[in-house]
Amino acid sequence: MGIKYAIEAADIEGAAGPALYAAELLLYRAQYGETVHRLADTEQAAALAIKARNARRSWHGDSVEATIVAVKARRLGGKIGQTRALIEPKPVGEAWPHEAADPRLRREKAELLAATGQYDQARTLAAEIGSPFVVAEIEAVVLTSTAEDSVAAAAWQVALDAAESDSDILMAVRGLAHTGGELPDLTDMEQQHPRMVAEIRTIHRAMGAGAERSKPCAPAPPNTLCSR
Repeated sequence: MGIKYAIEAADIEGAAGPALYAAELLLYRAQYGETVHRLADTEQAAALAIKARNARRSWHGDSVEATIVAVKARRLGGKIGQTRALIEPKPVGEAWPHEAADPRLRREKAELLAATGQYDQARTLAAEIGSPFVVAEIEAVVLTSTAEDSVAAAAWQVALDAAESDSDILMAVRGLAHTGGELPDLTDMEQQHPRMVAEIRTIHRAMGAGAERSKPCAPAPPNTLCSR
């Protein structure tokens, strides 16, 4: 289904599934597709994901899944304050208590903390979550912003070794690319995620050519951009 038809389907009142699907398509296009309206795509993706979140809340469905898409869209659009509001529990933010306590959303919070320079809080939260990959990921993000490339690359390799999913692998490999580390064989991953792998290889070539990395900006998750 194309984005146009997905958006039309999402207009149906209470259609949480189509709204979330359309949000995911827009988010992917904003990051990897050919669009001249990247910010508009991220805004629409966030709005549709929030619509899906609210609909799922009404029947006690998985509102966290939709919230995460909204979080990624807000981060991609550089809306850090709005991103934080989606993650933090009421009354500070919008998240319901069970959403804020969900490990998936807590991971998003840890990533946001690390990306915005709140390293101690990010490390503490990652340790509380208890996922070996998240702990390694957050440490690698911190070192990417604070240490030499070789040190950061070693940390991303540790994260890659602890990866539990394709998205974890893409995150770690992207970090290796940003820090000039050695990339693993991506042949199988390329069949499933061709545009993401192409971007990773482009970054790796640029870093190998001597491009300088901006220290305050760590590699972002596959569906996000680094925000300053």
